[in-house]
Amino acid sequence: MTLIFQLFILIIIISSLVIISFFIYFGIRYYQTRQSKVQIKQYINRTDDLWFDYLVNQSSFNNEQLWNNSNEFKAIEEILFSYTNNFSDECIHNQISQFANSLLTEKYRKQLKSRDKNVRINTLYRVHLFNISALSEDIQEMMRKPKSDTEHFQLLLIYAKILPENFYDEFEKVQLNLSEFQFKILFAVIPKEIHMKVLDSFESLSVEGQYAFIDVLGKSLDYADAEYLLKLLDSHEIEIRIRSLKALSEGGIILDEEKVLPFIDSEVWEERLMVAKIFSKVEAEELVYKKLIEDSNWWVRNEVAQGLSLTRNGRVILEEIMRSSKDQYAVDASRKYLLKGEVIS
Repeated sequence: MTLIFQLFILIIIISSLVIISFFIYFGIRYYQTRQSKVQIKQYINRTDDLWFDYLVNQSSFNNEQLWNNSNEFKAIEEILFSYTNNFSDECIHNQISQFANSLLTEKYRKQLKSRDKNVRINTLYRVHLFNISALSEDIQEMMRKPKSDTEHFQLLLIYAKILPENFYDEFEKVQLNLSEFQFKILFAVIPKEIHMKVLDSFESLSVEGQYAFIDVLGKSLDYADAEYLLKLLDSHEIEIRIRSLKALSEGGIILDEEKVLPFIDSEVWEERLMVAKIFSKVEAEELVYKKLIEDSNWWVRNEVAQGLSLTRNGRVILEEIMRSSKDQYAVDASRKYLLKGEVIS
């Protein structure tokens, strides 16, 4: 009995020591985190005007802006993040890049060789964001070594920015492993010369790559891309046609209406919907609108009625449809948007 009691006391003592150790550990971590935040805030408050003068007014760099410890280095990164994300001015971005190439290169070079994958990924993100071309050789060396999918994708983003001449070769090697979302991010940032390479080799892209490329085209459509999208309307793939029509509707450039009009009679309602979106932005003959507003699909009818209600000429067409159409659904859609539509032009 005495032995059992002694063991019980020993277990209580050990458990108490473990609990106390945890409290001490987390107490120290809390204090360190709090002190870190205090030092970061103090540095930002102390140098805020200096950084503004340096980055915005292009003043000379002041040695007071240099960091004395790791927390002040984190503070500098926070400042650079803030200016990069909140200012689109090219001069500010160039100034950030110049500073990073001059003073951050060696620290980031060491971090790129870290055994900790998260450290490497976070550093790659900074190299891309701050446009640190001085690390281009290190980046190429990393690309040649085995790496995680996340690192590989981040490296491709850096290639597109500071090594565009080598981007496409690396992209071709890994494109089958990329998701549609990753494709969209890449295609949104590639320079024009790479964009044209992708356009020329569209058929060799994975299905996800093709979908992503079409979607990105619609966000900043030019005449060359609009012409290519019209060619894709001949595709046997329904999804390719739908996305191409959607991209044309978003870009608002229709070089050949005759290529688009046949889709009014498509058996695929999504294609008819995209045509409705196109002619909500691009003026067409009245018969086109009457055909669309009498469509069997609610989404198609409402899309064209809403688009027409936003222009004076469109409202005249809606009034005519209300008077002459024998399709009750078309009449209802016209009435609905005539009553609440706001004329823009």
